[in-house]
Amino acid sequence: KHYEPVNTDNFDELILNLCNKDKDSFEYLMNYFAHMLQYPNKRTEKIIVFKGWTGTGKDTLYRTLSQIMGSKYVDITESPDSLFGNFNDFMSSKLGVFLNELEGVDGIKHQEKLKALASNLKNKVNSKFMSRVDENNYCRIFVFSNNDGCVNIQVSDRRYVIIKTGFGLVGNKNFWTTYYKSLADINWRKSLYEKLMKRDLNEYDVKRAPEGEEKRIMKDKNIHNIYKYIKYIIDKKIYEGFKYKIIKNKKTHLIKFKDFTANFRGWLDNKDFKSEYKIKDTAIKQKLLGCDNSFIHSRNIDYTEDGKTKKDRFSVFYFDDMNIFLDKYIFTDHDEDYEDYGELEIGENEEEMLMDSDTDVSEHAEHAAGDATE
Repeated sequence: KHYEPVNTDNFDELILNLCNKDKDSFEYLMNYFAHMLQYPNKRTEKIIVFKGWTGTGKDTLYRTLSQIMGSKYVDITESPDSLFGNFNDFMSSKLGVFLNELEGVDGIKHQEKLKALASNLKNKVNSKFMSRVDENNYCRIFVFSNNDGCVNIQVSDRRYVIIKTGFGLVGNKNFWTTYYKSLADINWRKSLYEKLMKRDLNEYDVKRAPEGEEKRIMKDKNIHNIYKYIKYIIDKKIYEGFKYKIIKNKKTHLIKFKDFTANFRGWLDNKDFKSEYKIKDTAIKQKLLGCDNSFIHSRNIDYTEDGKTKKDRFSVFYFDDMNIFLDKYIFTDHDEDYEDYGELEIGENEEEMLMDSDTDVSEHAEHAAGDATE
């Protein structure tokens, strides 16, 4: 059927607001939605998480994609059981699933199943009174939440894309009224479909997602304290209790493992790191052994100290190698360029900060009253 092309820039504005005007995230998502239409039979193995307040446009995004692709292929649920329960026919034929208002307890409980759902080759679909059906899995997972801990992001995570939504459209009645009129217009929907289908994806790699500040914060929460302690030792060059020697051109530090763990726990106490449980020595050893061959738990050492020959068992640390590992895989943030603000002034006096006119008061009141939802 013939249609009349119309302007769809309001969709771009919606996505830009959902990304809090971050250009890298905006480009990634616009390409992601185009990829969803152009290559529906390709798995991305990504989980897109939108974190933000009500009224930022999260539900509108779902409604838009559902209108473009059809509710048979794009749907929304607030229950993880719809995906992982005994009867999950909700998943049948899905190319996009939105988990709405995911709580932290559900995100942690189902975290492994959620990641598997994004990458499994097949979905096992169970319907009541019917045999199980194995379907090819091309489903893309989206999560909506205003919960800071809605998903558990591990330090080495490559699966999640975390988008912190903006406030630019909250309460903007004119935008939402116009947008939903557009969404009801077949010409607008067709025009948006055509725009996304024609979007050039030659340079787009769906697996290379931007990592913003929000994801870095969520990852930092899961950095094990032993990594932080090792980084502290290296950066501050505080090698208390270690013996040191260059062996085969390699800096080698030795310490009895029980002394190392005692120093570590003392450091935790000094830093006032609270924990409901004591970190076991086996857990510390396991973390250190995972640092790319930069730690040896136990080695018999003959050595001379104060003119006396001694024998003992030591743990061996190659801190240069360990530092490379930590920078590459754990503390992946790199120093950002500084912005030059020039000379800064001391803060204003309290009296100068007070509103001094009725106009100011009325303007603030109007802004507060305009905080409407979609």
